[in-house]
Amino acid sequence: MKYTTEEICKKYDTADGIKQTWLSKVKELFQYTMPDRDNFNKPAAGAESQNYQDNREELFTSAGEQAVNEFVNKMQEVLCPIQQKWIELEAGYLFKENIREAVNKELAKITDIANEFKNVSNFDEAFSEFCYDVFAGTGCLLTMPGTQLGPLVFRAIPLKEYCIEESVNGDVEAVYRKFSMKAERIKYQWNIKEDKEFSGDDKDREVQILECTYKDLDKGTYVYLVLNYGEKKEILRQEYRTNPFTVLRWNKAAGELYGRGVGLTVLNDIKTLNMIKRYGLMALAYIFPPMLVKEDGLLSAKLDLTPMAMNYVGTAEDLSALIQPLFNSGYKIDLEQYRTLELQQDIKRNTYGNTLPNEGSKNLTATEVNARLNELRNNLGSVFGRLIRFQTDLVRRIIDILIITGILAENESGQSFDITKIDNLTYRIKINSPISRQLKLAEAQDIIGVVQIFSGMDPSGAMLSRIIKKDDALPYLAELLGMPARFIYTKEETAQIDQQQAMAAQAQQEAAVQADIGAANAKALGKAGANIMELAAERQQ
Repeated sequence: MKYTTEEICKKYDTADGIKQTWLSKVKELFQYTMPDRDNFNKPAAGAESQNYQDNREELFTSAGEQAVNEFVNKMQEVLCPIQQKWIELEAGYLFKENIREAVNKELAKITDIANEFKNVSNFDEAFSEFCYDVFAGTGCLLTMPGTQLGPLVFRAIPLKEYCIEESVNGDVEAVYRKFSMKAERIKYQWNIKEDKEFSGDDKDREVQILECTYKDLDKGTYVYLVLNYGEKKEILRQEYRTNPFTVLRWNKAAGELYGRGVGLTVLNDIKTLNMIKRYGLMALAYIFPPMLVKEDGLLSAKLDLTPMAMNYVGTAEDLSALIQPLFNSGYKIDLEQYRTLELQQDIKRNTYGNTLPNEGSKNLTATEVNARLNELRNNLGSVFGRLIRFQTDLVRRIIDILIITGILAENESGQSFDITKIDNLTYRIKINSPISRQLKLAEAQDIIGVVQIFSGMDPSGAMLSRIIKKDDALPYLAELLGMPARFIYTKEETAQIDQQQAMAAQAQQEAAVQADIGAANAKALGKAGANIMELAAERQQ
């Protein structure tokens, strides 16, 4: 299943036409929440596209900017915490139970390598930029091979540049990215060895690039293409086992192509708050209305109605009437009647900002921390599946690149790790992020609650021992509570420890028995000796 260059360009034109129907609301959201990051109104290429532009003249409140910054910080904290090892692999259902522990030890080595190279890459910076687009509803992260020292290169793709296409099962299958680049940078961007060297005006010539990927259903691979969109020529073609573009759609209804982010939910609240602030400042200015100064002559033809302006009319007969206000309605605007504090709280709550009391304190109680985590978990319930899917696709891509670049070497049998077997049946991806741990904590609390109930009914613990498999439940509970697997004894290790303890107890018991026998013998010998002495004494008498 291959497409020609012309077919790819037509598919992009169709996908871009669909995206344009979504952009009007997205542009408005950027204007109110990310005005300095709004690249929709910037030139497509050239030095002007990099110039600073002030788009904040119509903003009278920073509530929108604060909301998006808090959202990005929260997502980075609970999904992909900075410089932490949240990637984890484990053996799936298809492995027999008696070999899963050995397989997990080998997988731990792979995940340690993946976490280390992720942490030394630019992932944290790119993910932060990626979350700003997710605030609007849809974000796209491009992951490509780099150098031997830096094999992972991440790039957040602006929403302006790309459009997407769904497969029959609703997954994002094709991504098209159109942007401009100087001709001399093309070969350096993709490490292309060309015979032709650009010279003269060709070096500064802007080339329209169409970067795209689609799935070859016949091979089960992803085709990565770089095209010259203007000339309809192919520049680069590569095939990967994973999709270079990882797309997250925050929330969507059936049949929708792009996601709806929390920013769209609070957009009207932000606009209302901005309007209240704007007209409140205008009303404040007109508390000091324009003045009339009585003087000889008629009313000036240039009547100025700006606050504190001076307009000369008539002749002043006395000093008391020298200066008079032009009008004074006596009306005062009370902004509290619009409940601006409630608007601000609604904006923060819907964008997962801190909404509990004492939010300005650095020392929160355990109850407040737990309440915030529970609130966040409940709010993320509808999109949690999408977040986990995004992270698992990203982990597949990271491991695939480490295999391509040779970082993950072949095993003893001469075979490298098979990325296609990360299907949650052979190998399963576990995301060890704070929000995942919070969900595990809820399950752990259920187990602890059952144990407490049975312990209260039977303090001796006999009922608990008959119902619950302690050898299985306790290690699982420790894992749910966040204990790393390498610190938890396996069943084999537990059996070995039990055997050693049993042998030690038996040896101690045997030693005690021998001691008792020795003591008894010594006592018997002592009695026998005493009897002999008595007999000897009697004979002497």
